[in-house]
Amino acid sequence: VTSTTTVTDGNWHLASVTLGPTGLSLYLDGVLQATDTAAITAQVYSGWWSIGAAKLAYWPDAPPLTAGVSYFEGSLAGVAVLPGVLDTAQIAGLYQSASFSSYTSTVQADTPLVDWPLTALDQSGVCNSVLATIATTSGGTTTCMFPPEPNGTACPPGANGLPLTDLESAPATSPSPTVPGATTTLSIATADASGVSASLVGADVIVDLVVSGVNGPWGVQAAFPNSETAL
Repeated sequence: VTSTTTVTDGNWHLASVTLGPTGLSLYLDGVLQATDTAAITAQVYSGWWSIGAAKLAYWPDAPPLTAGVSYFEGSLAGVAVLPGVLDTAQIAGLYQSASFSSYTSTVQADTPLVDWPLTALDQSGVCNSVLATIATTSGGTTTCMFPPEPNGTACPPGANGLPLTDLESAPATSPSPTVPGATTTLSIATADASGVSASLVGADVIVDLVVSGVNGPWGVQAAFPNSETAL
């Protein structure tokens, strides 16, 4: 689906896309632009949402490509994915929000699966609203490192964790006990303060590990479900 209007005026606009039994529909500023009634189900795909850039080389009418990637030429204020199809009145209500904060409140009222407020990663933005827990498991024994708990005490649920900004002033944690010959796992769980999964809110978590007292060979593996991975 393609809009009938080209938007290059430098102002903020709302793009909305719905997919359901009546087809694939595109709205611009609350006004329906186009519908494909033949498209009623989404592609079954395991991967990540891409905001602002995506590999669209095989899409019809793909935007200009740089090394196979299309980049959005503009600014993004926020993106949300909702579990159901919004009707025209609901989409118009989103567009008529008087401010971004009221728009966000309206989106939250629709119980989004995920909601990305694309704000700066500072103490007043994402990192102050993302709660985290950090735990190690060795030989079947799990110890919560952040928030610090006694050895052998598991972390609380992610929604009861501490804000990421608290890590800036958190004291160094003492080593948790490791079992010789056993695999030791470091787990970082995040959750949005409102209870929404925070694995995709755009927070970058860089973990420094200090390994000492190791006799013999050792290795490291990293896995970040639902997130980009860098090791």
